[in-house]
Amino acid sequence: GNEDDLWTDWNSLVVENPKPLGPARHKRRIMRQFGTKVTVMYVDLVRSHSAVEVMRFPNKEHGFMIEVVKSLAEDDPLMPPLPAGYSRMEVLAYNLWLPTTTRDGRDACVMVQVSRVDVGVPIPSWAVKPIGKR
Repeated sequence: GNEDDLWTDWNSLVVENPKPLGPARHKRRIMRQFGTKVTVMYVDLVRSHSAVEVMRFPNKEHGFMIEVVKSLAEDDPLMPPLPAGYSRMEVLAYNLWLPTTTRDGRDACVMVQVSRVDVGVPIPSWAVKPIGKR
């Protein structure tokens, strides 16, 4: 499964669950994520929109999965128009999903991620500090 219907349950930055933009193929989907927002002190700093291609490469023999998430090019025929009041967010993320076991023997999963995100507008440094360090 792709768990697209659960995004708003676990990610407070996402305004609505992603929507498919094109036909899903084996290991490849193209999705629209509408309305990611960053709010600081009740002020919307960023209202962004992205359209991404998600490719998953599971390796059942060794028990891991690699996932690549990248933005569609602006001239891609599947790229939807930019909604008024939103900026285009560019994403490139590489995820490695690894199975593991907890100390008490339960199955678990660890995700290692390397990503670059450009939200399309300048963000003040005071707003970025709580998110991560450079």
